[in-house]
Amino acid sequence: MSAYFKLISSLKRVTITEDENNAASTDFKVQLLIVACDGLWKTFDNEEAIKFALDKVTEFEKSDIAEELGERREQTVWRLAAESMAAEAVKRKCGDNVSVLLLPLSPYISIA
Repeated sequence: MSAYFKLISSLKRVTITEDENNAASTDFKVQLLIVACDGLWKTFDNEEAIKFALDKVTEFEKSDIAEELGERREQTVWRLAAESMAAEAVKRKCGDNVSVLLLPLSPYISIA
C-alpha cells in the first residue's frame, strides 16, 4: 500500500477536458476510482458504490482509528473504506468473491 501512496503523492495535477458537444455536467471533481471484481458490482450500482465509499472515508477520517492502529491516517482511511465495501457486499449475499481497491484521485484530477 505504501508504494501506491508514493506513486499518488508524486502525481501532478491533471485536467480532463470534455468535448464542446458533450452535454454532461462538468461541475464536479473526480474523487476516487473504484477497482473491484464482479462480486461488488452484483450488490452495488455505480452511484451507490461511490456514495458508500465516500461516506466510509468521511466516517473513518473523523475517527481516531489510524492512531489507534498506529498507521498513517490517509492509508488507513482508504483501506478501511475498501474493506467495509467488500464486507457489505458479502453481507448483501453477493454469492461471489469480492475484491475492492479504492484509489483517491480528488487532489489530482478535475473536470474542466
